[in-house]
Amino acid sequence: MKKGGGSKGEMEIYSGGYDIPTIGGSGSKRNRERYEFAFGADSQIWKGSSPSLHVQPGKSIPSFLIVHAGERRALKEQALMLAVILEESGLTCSEQAPRQSER
Repeated sequence: MKKGGGSKGEMEIYSGGYDIPTIGGSGSKRNRERYEFAFGADSQIWKGSSPSLHVQPGKSIPSFLIVHAGERRALKEQALMLAVILEESGLTCSEQAPRQSER
């Protein structure tokens, strides 16, 4: 996507990176190593790569579809945390849980 390309929305599928300093800096050594492999060890890059840390009221933010699935509590918490931050900035968010037959 071009910078300033007039996106009508964003679709987020993997919820482990909405707040990289929180999720990568907590928990196991393996978890931290995973994020360091992907983003390096620079905390400023981790902050800059975290969508939830860029949300502010009045800022032009496209609509989001946030998808999370599976049983990993931390990923669900990251998705819900981003939804709350977006809602606090004036965007509408909703959660759609998978139907029982899809689990």
